[in-house]
Amino acid sequence: MHEYAGIDKEVVLIAYGKRIEIWSKEIYEDMLNKEPEDFSSLAEEVMGRIDNAD
Repeated sequence: MHEYAGIDKEVVLIAYGKRIEIWSKEIYEDMLNKEPEDFSSLAEEVMGRIDNAD
């Protein structure tokens, strides 16, 4: 599992729902840095537009 996940020393644990993920800290940080700059546009594309009537 160490080799598959690319884990050397430090890890990041992420838990949500009934799931736990174990990431190599370096790989996880790289993944976060590669996230789209305009996340709101991506979320709107995937989830649709929500108009808030304040």
